[in-house]
Amino acid sequence: MKRLPVCLIIITIFAISLASCKKSSTGISTSQWSLNGKTYTGTTTLLVKEDTVAYILESTSTLDSITNFIEIGFKSNPVNNKKFAVAAAYGSSSLDSVHCIIVAGYAIPPSTNGLIGESFGNPGDSVSITIVNGKVHATFSNIITMGQSSSLFGALSGTIIQQ
Repeated sequence: MKRLPVCLIIITIFAISLASCKKSSTGISTSQWSLNGKTYTGTTTLLVKEDTVAYILESTSTLDSITNFIEIGFKSNPVNNKKFAVAAAYGSSSLDSVHCIIVAGYAIPPSTNGLIGESFGNPGDSVSITIVNGKVHATFSNIITMGQSSSLFGALSGTIIQQ
């Protein structure tokens, strides 16, 4: 059985490759997220339809050859004015209509070396969705993430806006 985070890593690598080729028409992105007090601004933010998790809203930011990323996985296309509870990403094999998962971290291309934090599913963690001009806006605050060694990775906050 495939683990969901492995699928998200594969999608992330694809998105990183895509992000290195695509430029925003304005050159400016309003997607921002903070992890452990450091803020990242997304240069590319896409809503990707994928088989394992029906939709992934992902944003990437590259600085000094390190690609930082955040991904929010949904079972179905996010709808306006909906609040999703955040589930544990590690070991999740399926999502439902009221839960999402979050994965954030960095990768150093061309390898997949990096660090990944996955949502822990802490009670009260949530993502609020709005749709503005047909684009998904996801807002979240103080989402607890765990590292691959089951240690605390950090608190995640931000707003991710589909381009």
